[in-house]
Amino acid sequence: MIRGSAHVKATERSLGVALGLATLAVLALTALAFRTTDDFARSADMAARAMEVRGVLADVLTSMEQGETGERGFVISGDERFLEPFNVGVGNIPVSLARLQILVRGDAEAEASLHELTALIDRAFDFQRGVIEARRNGVAAEAAALVMSGQGKLRSDAVRAQISTMRDRQRGRVQERLAGLPSRHRTVLGALAGFTVLTLVLVGAVYLALRRDTRVRRAERKFRGLVECAPDGIILVDAHGRITLANARTEALLGYGRNELVGQLIEILVPEGVRARHPRLRTSYATSPRTRPMGAGLSLFARRKDGSEMPVEISLSPLETEEGVLTCAVVRDVTERWCADLALREAREAADSIVETIREPLVVLDTELRVVRANEAFYRRFGETPARIERRRLSEIGAGEWCVPGLQGQLAQVVAGTLAEFHDLEIEREWMSLGGLRTMRLGARPIQRAGARSAHILLAIEDVTEHKRAVQFLLERETLERANRELQEFTYVASHDLQEPLRKIQAFGDRLGKGYAASLPSEAADFVERMQNAATRMRRLIDDLLAFSRVTTRAQSFAPVDLGVVAREVLTDLEVRIEQSGGRVELGALPTIDADASQVRQLLQNLVANALKFHRPEVPPVVAVRARLLEPKRREASFPLCQIEIEDNGIGFEEKYLDRIFTIFQRLHGRNAFEGTGLGLAICRKIVERHRGFITARSVVGSGSTFIVTLPTRQPDDLGKERETHEGIADELHAADGR
Repeated sequence: MIRGSAHVKATERSLGVALGLATLAVLALTALAFRTTDDFARSADMAARAMEVRGVLADVLTSMEQGETGERGFVISGDERFLEPFNVGVGNIPVSLARLQILVRGDAEAEASLHELTALIDRAFDFQRGVIEARRNGVAAEAAALVMSGQGKLRSDAVRAQISTMRDRQRGRVQERLAGLPSRHRTVLGALAGFTVLTLVLVGAVYLALRRDTRVRRAERKFRGLVECAPDGIILVDAHGRITLANARTEALLGYGRNELVGQLIEILVPEGVRARHPRLRTSYATSPRTRPMGAGLSLFARRKDGSEMPVEISLSPLETEEGVLTCAVVRDVTERWCADLALREAREAADSIVETIREPLVVLDTELRVVRANEAFYRRFGETPARIERRRLSEIGAGEWCVPGLQGQLAQVVAGTLAEFHDLEIEREWMSLGGLRTMRLGARPIQRAGARSAHILLAIEDVTEHKRAVQFLLERETLERANRELQEFTYVASHDLQEPLRKIQAFGDRLGKGYAASLPSEAADFVERMQNAATRMRRLIDDLLAFSRVTTRAQSFAPVDLGVVAREVLTDLEVRIEQSGGRVELGALPTIDADASQVRQLLQNLVANALKFHRPEVPPVVAVRARLLEPKRREASFPLCQIEIEDNGIGFEEKYLDRIFTIFQRLHGRNAFEGTGLGLAICRKIVERHRGFITARSVVGSGSTFIVTLPTRQPDDLGKERETHEGIADELHAADGR
């Protein structure tokens, strides 16, 4: 401690020098504190403004997505109610853009980016309005063509890219601004620590000097002035815990007058939650007093006169006086820094929550390729837990699936810095937790930290197994479809080319039979008749082959078709055959579905004609045509299914031949028993499959048969949608058929 000198002049000189140094230190510290506080305030304001800009940009993106949702819903359905999200999005955009203009005012680069964003949004919404107007005018095909052109998606993607750029720029500016704050903060802390020591030294010197000499009392008044102008609150507490001194800054911080504080226990300034145990802590410090920060590592709060609490930093130092040892507490208001730390913690928590909501599995590795942490998507996808994988090497987790030399090598290069990052590294392995062979696409990059080399690597994982299977399926399907088209074209051409020689055979046969019937021997006449019958059968076979090929080559686009109307037209066409057989057809209620009208008519005609043809002798045929709607069992399916049943009381067949009857040229009866070429049911199956449905049958020999056709009531509008939903439709139809 500083003690008073016995020599007055030496004391005056010492106090003068001390007061001068203290004054310079206070001025320097005040300037430094003001500059640091101003930097913190500017940084906090910039961070708040940047966060608000990012939030408004997120609102703009949400409004754009609302507009896209409303546009697509209206184009698909034509229902004006689907435009509500579009109108809401269009209405919100100007408000958000106006707010952005206010927030970026004065920032030339941000204003230019906002101007470009506004133009991109106008282009996107102009295109959407054009699509909506085309749909309103009833030109659905034009609206669909505009949607399929991809222009709307390109314009929306441009808006998203611009928003992403603006948000990244705001984040970069904040990070750049905050990067220099830690060093300035450390400088201020060092200066404050030095000032605290200096203050304590001066307080002790003045306290002793004033006791020894009247001239030293003048120095004490100067010292009190120095304490009063200090930027921090200073409080002296005696051995009994009572306040003996409080400076003006303490009054400003805590709202008490110094007369209200002096003589009071220090616990008057302690929050109620810790007030009860504070005397014990104070006594413990008094037994071994030393200069140290109070509550190291803890968040400290001081209680104001109005009962509110504020975050503070407190430095404690013992002060020896003639009256005993006093405790000097230097109290600093750290509200702004505490708020900045809170905002930083909240930002980190927000970032962590975003990572946790990402559907793509992510893993953070250290430089030794040990797992630091992973997001929820990784744990859920691979059936792991934090306790089982954290602090373990990547190659050791699971059943060794991650022990891949190529992956380990590239990660090592990223750690060493010889490889900046990598993308699209595919590994194909047996994953026991995933039930078999899977293909993973991996990418990794270092997690950047300002001013320091990265100590962690972010590994992103994407399961592309289904994608690769889908691509392979589409390639195989395209090859098969091309082969089918070529075969159908060949069948059509071959069948068409057979027509001409067949007509000549029939024509010359007719001339031979009619013109020379009298002169032909009976055996020759029999040969001519057999030739004519064979030509007739050949003609039917060619016609059926043409009908089979036309299912694809002359297919029409799908449109709503009233099955009841089609069925009644079929019965009109079969009226003669119904009368000849003496039977009847009972027609139930049939719904309207999306279909090719001509093909559905051929389907019903073939099935009803077969039911009339294959009847039991002496038993008039009775055919029942009915339908019912089946609700979808899958939650994602949005349309019901139509199940049509054609039931007869005919001869029936053994169900072991069920697959055979739908195969081309397959017959269960001889040609003399029933007429036909064996193509009718094959054509039916081809029509049903073209409509993405299924056909089957139930039958009992001697009792009759029931043919069951299951079709979706709605068909996809485009090829991409068809590929996306085909497997789901098939699952529904299989479930509906009970297969």
